[in-house]
Amino acid sequence: MPKRVSQAFVSSILYGVNKGLSVILTTEGGKAICRYIARGMFEFLVNRGIAKRDMSIKELEKLLVDKLGLAENVEIQDSGDKLSVKVYSPTLTDFLEEMMKNRVPLILCPFIAVLIEVYHVKGVKLNLENALPRDYGIELVFSKEE
Repeated sequence: MPKRVSQAFVSSILYGVNKGLSVILTTEGGKAICRYIARGMFEFLVNRGIAKRDMSIKELEKLLVDKLGLAENVEIQDSGDKLSVKVYSPTLTDFLEEMMKNRVPLILCPFIAVLIEVYHVKGVKLNLENALPRDYGIELVFSKEE
């Protein structure tokens, strides 16, 4: 049976990238690099047939849960000028816990990267306002600019 990459390894990469970027970049620089990384990640997913450019909220939820395995469940609520993403039992919990414990700014996160690019294709710019720990996991709150 082939070996799989461990969640600890993926979490350590994401933690290290965020910590490094937070030391080197300003907040605005972090946002800019996150957008370019998001485009690269999404291009990879589209090229592999895992995602498509124009996705509905239900398709996006399915991508995050069923295809990418980033959580047990995801609920995306789009309420005009805000986007709320409830992430139930995220698989990268170690990464998120370490980020919060050490107060490392969340610059690059797979959820954020995919969401930013899907909404970018729709002509909407997402700005992360908050990442709130919840009993069920985490809630990501974005403001929207059209």
